[in-house]
Formats: sequence, structure tokens, C-alpha cells
Amino acid sequence: MKMEDASLVTHAISEELASLGARIHTCARDESQLNQCLQEWKMKGFNVTGSVCNISSRADREKLMEAVSSLFYGTLNILINNVGTCVTKRTTEYTAEDFSYQISTNLESSYHLCQLAHPSTAQSLWIREHRFHFLCCWSCIL
Repeated sequence: MKMEDASLVTHAISEELASLGARIHTCARDESQLNQCLQEWKMKGFNVTGSVCNISSRADREKLMEAVSSLFYGTLNILINNVGTCVTKRTTEYTAEDFSYQISTNLESSYHLCQLAHPSTAQSLWIREHRFHFLCCWSCIL
């Protein structure tokens, strides 16, 4: 499976948590890549599900978190919020659309996912028992 560095990090974290017994729901834009990943994890005995989702789309983020809330009965213990993109050009070559896409994907999507996940994480007894705080990972804009 060919993945970008950020996807590899997310994949590794998810796989480690699944190997420790966590139930995982993941998402990807590419359905074939998602299905391949889910199949590999299920062959390892992991409890995994997934959704095709473009995190840069507000509607897709909302649909994803509705699915997660339903699957996990309104309680989410861990959110791996590792989304980002980088359009590499000279600064003077960026268009308004390039800038908007990067801000939307790297900043707005991360923030919005945190907002959407907050009610589910607030219900998490595991987070309260382990004194974990809800953290939001921000992507750097290069």
C-alpha cells in the first residue's frame, strides 16, 4: 500500500491501538485503499470498520462523525486527527484557490473534527478515568 507520510503515521497508530484491543473506525478518500487496509487488519483479527470520506469536505466530516457516534454509541475515546495537505509552489505562485484549499484542509478540517468529536469524547468514561484531555493536532502549513 502506497501512503503519504501522514497516512503512515495514522495507519501505524491505528494498527497499534487495534493490536491492543481497541475498536477502530478509519476513513480514506480512496475506497480501494480503504478496503485493502480494512481487509489486511481484519485478517490480523482486528475489530475495524471504515468510511469513504474526504475530510476537506464539511459535509463528509459531519457524515463521518455521525457514523462514528452511531458505531460507538455516542462515546469516542481517541480521535486520531491527522489530516493535511501541502501544495508545493513558490509563494508568489499560489492562487487564492490554493490558499483556500490548504487553510480549509489543514486548519478548518482539524478544528471542525475536534468540534464534532467533543460531545462523544465528553461522554468517555475511559478519558475521565485516565485523566486524559481532549487534544487537537494541528497540521503545519508549509
